[in-house]
Amino acid sequence: MSKVDSIKSNFKQNSSHDTAEYYRALTNAYFGASQYDSGQVYGYKLVDFHKKKKDPEKAYTTLLKLCQVLSGLGKKEECLTCIEKAEEYYKNTTDYAAISKINAMRGDYYLNQLKDMDKSAVYFNKNIQLHHSGKTLDAWALQFSFQSLSVIYTIQKKYTEALKLNQENLKYNEKSAPDQKANTLLALGFLYKEVKEYPKSLKAIREAIYIYEQSPQKYELGDVYRQLAEAFENTAQADSAYFYYKKGIESFKKDGDNNSAANLLNYLAIVKEKEGKLAEAQQFSEEAMRLVDKSSSTYQVFQHRRLFNQLNQRLKDSEGRNLSQQEQADLLKILRETEEVNEHWKKIYPQYEETNYLSIYQLLAKGFQAAGRAEEAVPYLTKSLALKDSLYNIDKLKEFSELEASINLEKERSKILFEEATKRLKIEKEMELASLRHEYDRKQAAAKTEEERQKLIHEEELKRKEIEIKYAAEQKAIALKFEQEKQIAQIEQEKKDALANAELQSARNVRNLSALGVGLATLLLGITSWSYFQKRKDNKRIALEKSKSDELLLNILPLEVAEELKEKGTTSAQLHDEVSVLFTDFVNFTANAERIGVQELLNELNECFTAFDQIMERYGLEKIKTIGDAYLAVSGLPASNPQHAKNAILAAKDILAFVQERRARKANALDIRIGINSGPVVAGIVGVKKFAFDIWGDAVNTAARMEQNSMPGKINISASTYQLVKNDFDCVARGTIQTKGKGAIEMYFVH
Repeated sequence: MSKVDSIKSNFKQNSSHDTAEYYRALTNAYFGASQYDSGQVYGYKLVDFHKKKKDPEKAYTTLLKLCQVLSGLGKKEECLTCIEKAEEYYKNTTDYAAISKINAMRGDYYLNQLKDMDKSAVYFNKNIQLHHSGKTLDAWALQFSFQSLSVIYTIQKKYTEALKLNQENLKYNEKSAPDQKANTLLALGFLYKEVKEYPKSLKAIREAIYIYEQSPQKYELGDVYRQLAEAFENTAQADSAYFYYKKGIESFKKDGDNNSAANLLNYLAIVKEKEGKLAEAQQFSEEAMRLVDKSSSTYQVFQHRRLFNQLNQRLKDSEGRNLSQQEQADLLKILRETEEVNEHWKKIYPQYEETNYLSIYQLLAKGFQAAGRAEEAVPYLTKSLALKDSLYNIDKLKEFSELEASINLEKERSKILFEEATKRLKIEKEMELASLRHEYDRKQAAAKTEEERQKLIHEEELKRKEIEIKYAAEQKAIALKFEQEKQIAQIEQEKKDALANAELQSARNVRNLSALGVGLATLLLGITSWSYFQKRKDNKRIALEKSKSDELLLNILPLEVAEELKEKGTTSAQLHDEVSVLFTDFVNFTANAERIGVQELLNELNECFTAFDQIMERYGLEKIKTIGDAYLAVSGLPASNPQHAKNAILAAKDILAFVQERRARKANALDIRIGINSGPVVAGIVGVKKFAFDIWGDAVNTAARMEQNSMPGKINISASTYQLVKNDFDCVARGTIQTKGKGAIEMYFVH
């Protein structure tokens, strides 16, 4: 007799049965037997039963538990329905524990069901903000939000935000949630891996493993062993890596997770193949294929991997010689099959393109060239070059390393200030005592009697003691301040320049392909990094040995101007006859600050300006500066470009598209006005110390008037710009409009 049948039989025989317990037992039994539809039916029956008994608290507590179960089972639609019912009930309450659970489940739904990290982050952030405001949240919901948001930020390359979250959560774990420390350490280890701080990644993951293994609670540790193995591999400890990969495989098998075990086996097959140990590679590969269903996505991943290796091997065998017609035909057949499989995976997992397809594009380009199809190689070569620069963002690493270094730097600065303040105090004290001595020496010389001289000695001693006491109190205050600053800087990291050690890479190991289809699933978080088996193949190291002054110059000046300044020591202003000036400004910025809060608005502004910077780079515009919530850029300098007006409008269109997309998914997103004018400007450096590259001229003032007289969501251009782009864009004449300080100006909207 099954467990379900046993529960039903006992219920019929027992006249004094507990209906609620009956429904609860059946719900658990059906879910335990993988009969999920029946489990949901009885779960909702239990909710309705509590409602009829006028016990809404039990009803919706049960509903929340049901939502969590459905989320864990990956029941997308059912989970959403359940969450929406819970939201409806709790929307007007102050039960922050329940609200935090709903936020966490919403975040999990968007992350793991819809693969939408931005929307997911919104809900996790809601819980973090509630926590910061002092609300008492559900323990699981808070930790899930902290750890999930950290991984999301890491994947999105927001490294500093991820580091801050992890450090904050570790402090919270020490104080209030020690059972969650291991999970937080795993998230921290993932972050350090992504910024290539491999020793720190290894340290964090080993500490997490130790906590897990010492805990009386039993954990499924397959994925944790996999992460530890990867950390050993990244620190060139191959034997330890192999040991923990094998341990991870056995753990996955023990827990019944054959797909994950197969993925690790498939990866080991790739490693052994590269080592030339083909027999071992074949054994691992065959074992992996036996563990998975042929109809599963994991099996298809292995096929993808097989094709890639086959193509790679064929190209290596043909290096240094011309292929025969038959060999070219055979190679072309493999290339076509690889293209087809590759396009299939790009449609299913578009988010993997940036971090996984560089090597594939390079290999396809090389393959088509070897097959005598140079014209088909060019598009893949172009794609590989476009991806190459985005794979390893040095600016993000710089920002991350500066955060760590600034903590120790601040401590050193405080120490120096303390020493300087102590020396200053000592000098002031000595000067005041010397002045006192000099004053009483004069008084002693003028004294006429012994009694006067003794009285002066006594006065001098009293004043000397007053001075000593005063300066002792000041020294104590300085020391106390220094100690407080030391206590604030609690994070101990090695001070190092991450930029000097960062490695630009021209290719990545394709090991991630063996993990495609596994999904986002970090242990106990429900998510993992999208770089599940990412191991970058280092075939090129470029030492970043530029001086800090060079880096600073390139950060604030165009390359041509910076080079002139370095070569000559000075730079002269230049007249540029044909440029297009672009101004943007956010609508009702001040009013929004009062409505949603300054900090949230500044975060929004930072995200927008970061995106604008990337758009400027895409179309070759030079960012000049930001003025409050306004953004100024110019197209056509320092190097002239006959397409300056067209590029400025294309950049403006991308800005509008970005802003409109944010407004569609974020309630507090800002709207924007854009203005563009074309004409001559003077460009050069302003100042001597804190110098800046700037532009001047009537064309700049007119561009500002274009923006001021634009409308939300519109691109407003002048007649001079219109004449340059009228054949490229659909423009609508607005007639002449009165402007401040410049009179009537002819304007056009770009559609």
